[in-house]
Amino acid sequence: MPSCLAEVRRLLIIGLAAMSSASSALAQAQVAVSGASGSTGGSDPQGAGRGGRNPSNPGSNDPNTPGYVGPVILPVPVLFPVPVGIYPPGPGPFSPGPYGSGLLLPPPDRFMEPRPAPAPAVRRAPPRPSPAKRSELVTLGDRLFRAKNLKRAEERYVQAVRADPNSAAPYVRLALIELERGNHARAADHFRSAQAAEPGWLLDSGDVQAVYAEPEDFAAVIRRLETWVQGHPDDRDAWLALGAELYLSGRVARAHDIFLRLSDRKTDETITAFLDASTPTEIAREPAPR
Repeated sequence: MPSCLAEVRRLLIIGLAAMSSASSALAQAQVAVSGASGSTGGSDPQGAGRGGRNPSNPGSNDPNTPGYVGPVILPVPVLFPVPVGIYPPGPGPFSPGPYGSGLLLPPPDRFMEPRPAPAPAVRRAPPRPSPAKRSELVTLGDRLFRAKNLKRAEERYVQAVRADPNSAAPYVRLALIELERGNHARAADHFRSAQAAEPGWLLDSGDVQAVYAEPEDFAAVIRRLETWVQGHPDDRDAWLALGAELYLSGRVARAHDIFLRLSDRKTDETITAFLDASTPTEIAREPAPR
């Protein structure tokens, strides 16, 4: 900003000097012209002839009036200053400013102090996983699930995911809620999220039947899934959910058959993980055929 004011001050000084020089030159020219008209005006008392002198209108520059003495030719070039605004112009060569038109000035970065670079954004580190908080929230959610309060149970499980994103347990509970609602696709997605969050969780997953209030509640879920896949044999999400429920309740052999069937057509990481976990040990130890 000081550089900008200095540039404006310099332009104003140049303009004032030019005005002073022009005024002095104009005065000298008028004196010279007046002297010339007095010596060549003749004896015409009315000054009617061109170049004559009219005492009532001396030094007139209007060719239609008596006493016209011709054009005024200044001996030096005159610079007529233009009011200069204190703000730099816009995109045009002469853009209006708050104090009149501004001259075409250099770009602002030529006479303005550079602005300091903005401070880099501070990235906050994600919160550390809290297994204790996650376990507490899962326990609260299980109580609500047994009481058939699925909405509040879901809220606790979602909070548990945020407390410890690397745990599969909250995702498994969210899958159980979706199965209660009949949303097979979303239940399968939660099982996939559990595998992505905690690979290897199937080796120590526990019995999912403990989440239900009564064994019959879990059995009802299995019956609904079996009835659905019989009528919709191409619903891979329903098959995955059924196989996961069977495996997580200890029915490993039946789960293995389901995942083996799913892997024949199209497999993914979750199906492969369930298939490997449900494969009997003696079969898994057999050498691969050459």
